[in-house]
Amino acid sequence: MKNPQPSVSAPSVLFGAFDRHNFGDLLFPHLMTALLPERAFAFAGLVERDLRAFGGHRVRPLGAERPLQLIHVGGELLACTAWQAAVMLLDPAGAAAAIARYDADPVAAAAWAAPRLGT
Repeated sequence: MKNPQPSVSAPSVLFGAFDRHNFGDLLFPHLMTALLPERAFAFAGLVERDLRAFGGHRVRPLGAERPLQLIHVGGELLACTAWQAAVMLLDPAGAAAAIARYDADPVAAAAWAAPRLGT
């Protein structure tokens, strides 16, 4: 049985690091909307941020939207674990403390990261 194709009017969710990361990651949603102007997109990252005042997008946490289609945009999230992503959301002192506490214990690190990412 074939999977139904999402309707063009149903929003697809773009998931990437454009809620916080480098300039290249922040450009991915702009590229996708320019390449596919007929599509409606919602934007998801690890945390909720409204970056519209700075030329970005209103980003919801992944899982807040129930998409028919999820499109991963950007490379930073492909190679990092949930633990690493959660640490990226911290300020420098919080990141240093989390790394000192959990870096050598992947099981505890994953358990620590899960509630911070809502997973």
